[in-house]
Amino acid sequence: MAKIVVPRDQQTEMRRLHPKPAYSRVINLTLQVAAGLGSDDFEVSPPIGNRVWLLGLDLFILNTDVDVLRSGLIYMRTGTDPEANAEMIATAWDPIIRNYGGPKRGFYYSGIRDHFHWDMMKFYEGSGRRFGAVAENLQVDVGMRIWISFEISEG
Repeated sequence: MAKIVVPRDQQTEMRRLHPKPAYSRVINLTLQVAAGLGSDDFEVSPPIGNRVWLLGLDLFILNTDVDVLRSGLIYMRTGTDPEANAEMIATAWDPIIRNYGGPKRGFYYSGIRDHFHWDMMKFYEGSGRRFGAVAENLQVDVGMRIWISFEISEG
């Protein structure tokens, strides 16, 4: 007879250990990336809490010029370091959206105007949890405005 590796009450135990959140709030980060190849901007949220559920993520990419193609890399990360800078966020913090292909591990974007949404339900622990983002421009003469909304629940 086969041995039971996973107990039948696994879902019940997970619900007990990690109850679903009853309320949520939204934290917005705004990045203004100037025109020019390699221009970047970064933003970090204030410390949120020690036990945080990331329920959803919205990414809005707005163009500063109408109907002009633009492209760039966007790093959406989480970490606990209070003195974060753009390089630390892009390389040392934990990625929220993983990109397994390409030369850099960021979310590559190319288009005119877009909105992306991800349902996450990811749990993070750590003292002074923060969310951050870095955007890097890959166009010579076009800038862009980026708005990122993190829907979170604490506890």
